[in-house]
Amino acid sequence: MRDAVYTLSGRIDSPTVQRFVETLQKQIDDSCERLHILINSQGGNVSIALALAHLIKSLPCKVITYNISNVDSAALIVFVAGEERKCARAGTFYLHPVSIEVSGVKTAKELRAMADVVDSDARRLMEFMQTRTSISSKVWLEKMDACESISATDAVKIGLATEIAEPAIEFGWQGVGAAI
Repeated sequence: MRDAVYTLSGRIDSPTVQRFVETLQKQIDDSCERLHILINSQGGNVSIALALAHLIKSLPCKVITYNISNVDSAALIVFVAGEERKCARAGTFYLHPVSIEVSGVKTAKELRAMADVVDSDARRLMEFMQTRTSISSKVWLEKMDACESISATDAVKIGLATEIAEPAIEFGWQGVGAAI
């Protein structure tokens, strides 16, 4: 039995996911029974996060995700892909409405198309979150619209996290617990 550990930090974007997939290809084989993904991320691209979450769910090993500090925005999608979802006692989750970066001059038609993408991403995000937690899409939308911050304790109550746990203690890392 072998465990693999990966830390996912920073933005959820194409380069980050590419590095993650490359690492998975090296670490995940038939002997890997558990993949531990330690997450500290401000979020990023919803479509990329959904693709990564679906990849994680399809892995042949048990996946345990950890919120080691902050799991915000699109990073929540990756977090809930875990079969077990653990959160550090001081960990938080931050939700907000789906948005898109716009640069340069855009026509009304281009802006409407971008708004359609945002609406589609929001719908897919809420549907995915509903399948992985005990919260309906409607309540997820309300939480996102309220720009809600969720504590570790509340995350367990609503099924976002399965338990509160300190990764440093779980992995036996001496002297790290206070830093995380």
